[in-house]
Amino acid sequence: MVYLTALYVLAATLSFLAIWRQGQIAERMARIAQQTAEAAKRSADAAHDTVATLKASESAFITSENWNLEDFSWGEAGQGSMDLVNAGSTAARIIRVILKYEIVECLPETPNYTGDFPTSPTLFIAGKGKFKLKFPLDPIKIEKELLAAVLAGEKFIYFYGLADYETLFREVYTVGFVAQYHYSTQQFTLPTAPNYTYHRRKTE
Repeated sequence: MVYLTALYVLAATLSFLAIWRQGQIAERMARIAQQTAEAAKRSADAAHDTVATLKASESAFITSENWNLEDFSWGEAGQGSMDLVNAGSTAARIIRVILKYEIVECLPETPNYTGDFPTSPTLFIAGKGKFKLKFPLDPIKIEKELLAAVLAGEKFIYFYGLADYETLFREVYTVGFVAQYHYSTQQFTLPTAPNYTYHRRKTE
């Protein structure tokens, strides 16, 4: 009987040790799994940060510069131009360009992008590159009263519009621009108008 009891005790002890050992193994495996998951998360975060940094430093960024009215006189049709400039390091695909003008004393609070206006075909602008966009301006079509106000410096010609473009990272942005033409100096200035000058990402 004593031997039998001892065998039971030994069997129970061995069973306990086996269970305890399995528990240790399971705990160790759980720690390894947690460490692996944490390492994977750190790698994913690092990759995300790398992509974010790459986007911030290399992504296309479109602006408008170098507004000009070429060979312009008030008796003949003229042609204006402006540069769409890619300040980023990677190419931009220009999807759409809208350009209009209004002769007013000051711009309306909200731009009107509807109506008859020229648009550009799809084109690509390389990193640090630019594209010269040309547009017509026919003084003959301007009402005499408006023309007189422009000549007197009482009103100004405002060119405004927007450009939609896609970056190398498949993100689509819209940039708004406005330029004010002063007949007295025959120069452009670029006023800051929140509803006209902006740069924002388009979302679905």
